Amino acid sequence: MSRTLLSNFLALHLSRTFHLKSTYATFKNRKATNENVPKLLSQHVPHVNPFESEMEQFIKTTHSLTGIHQFQENIISKYNSKLLTKESFDAIFMRMCLACRNYQLGKQFLHHIDQAGRQANTATLGKFLSLCYFCSAEVEDKSEVEKLCNVLKSHGEYLDAATKESIILGLSITDKWQEGLKLLQEDETAHYSLAMNAMVNCLLSHNHFDSAILWMDKIIAKERPISEFVYEHWLRKCAAHHNCWQIFSDFLVRGGVFLKQPIVQKLKDVLRNRSRDPFLGQFTAIDESTGRCQSCQKVLKNTDITDEEFAALRKRITEKVLLGTDVFLGSKPEEMQRFKELIKTTAPYDIVIDGLNVAYHISTKNRKQSSTKVDALMSVVKYFTNQKLRVLVLTREHLLKGVALQRMKQEAHIFITENLVNTQSLSRTISSGTISIV
Repeated sequence: MSRTLLSNFLALHLSRTFHLKSTYATFKNRKATNENVPKLLSQHVPHVNPFESEMEQFIKTTHSLTGIHQFQENIISKYNSKLLTKESFDAIFMRMCLACRNYQLGKQFLHHIDQAGRQANTATLGKFLSLCYFCSAEVEDKSEVEKLCNVLKSHGEYLDAATKESIILGLSITDKWQEGLKLLQEDETAHYSLAMNAMVNCLLSHNHFDSAILWMDKIIAKERPISEFVYEHWLRKCAAHHNCWQIFSDFLVRGGVFLKQPIVQKLKDVLRNRSRDPFLGQFTAIDESTGRCQSCQKVLKNTDITDEEFAALRKRITEKVLLGTDVFLGSKPEEMQRFKELIKTTAPYDIVIDGLNVAYHISTKNRKQSSTKVDALMSVVKYFTNQKLRVLVLTREHLLKGVALQRMKQEAHIFITENLVNTQSLSRTISSGTISIV
């Protein structure tokens, strides 16, 4: 990897981004998406049912299941819940073992079910296989996990997505991990996010770098998160195999991936400590208005679309969305003509506001006061007009009437319609140029 590429790469991942007329806005949106993905099978998920807290406390404080029968009877009787019954207890208890990452107790409980002459049901086995995956360092005999995967597969020809993912997770810690990869390939439409990450980890362990990247691309395409342990594994491989750097960096740049700071710190350390062509860098910030790096004072490239590209995009949007054959996407001819006249005489705009979205946002918080919707919309409009920006408000007749309509006309241009669809907000923006905000 060249020093210039490394510099640009680190700048991209260590920077803050700025808005308007800039591709950095796209990066910022994707960064927020990556940072806000939910944790999968987290140990810290809030309890939905009251009995879960008591069950969790039991799992954390007990080391033996000699009193499990009495505990089961007491908790079922105490909460009298349709969700917690004698039939459902096994699966719920194993799920809580999974949440607590208590492999030893989960293993004891599975043995307890066997000793009682019962067969663990599908849900219970699935949760235990997931527990084996998360606590793989504690699993001494991986062949037993493989046997349980085969048992679970024998429970039915058509297994639900959660069960399949549990099997894949179980296989991923055994020598039969490639069978898990086959299961994943059989149903690529499903969102097996955790299982896909597990298989990427297996591929990296066996130095199948190109296949690992292929599956990471699939995870990104499904808009699912790539686990931090995958990135950490890549960094270990990059430290050991110099040819991995280009493969890994190409993926990060191509996918527009934003790494979290702990991973970037590890990346920085690996780059600094590599034997060949070490790279020294430092954390920095990017000025939002100029794109200038506060460390080296260089300016990040800002890519604008050309006037020709902008015109072509506006033409295609107008033809396909506004004037298309789908009556549910289009508008009445007279409505469209009225809109064109407004744009012709009043454009361009700096800000385009969808009044219905503002009203909906307010209504979800305060359903009792209809006047609140209009007041909120007025506040949004004034926020921008006070900055001397030209504003266009899109709304419908039922939202702005009488005095409220006259007040709004004093602040902004307004387009009122009966059936104009939300996608036309984009048209207003395009008609107003590349620096408008919706």
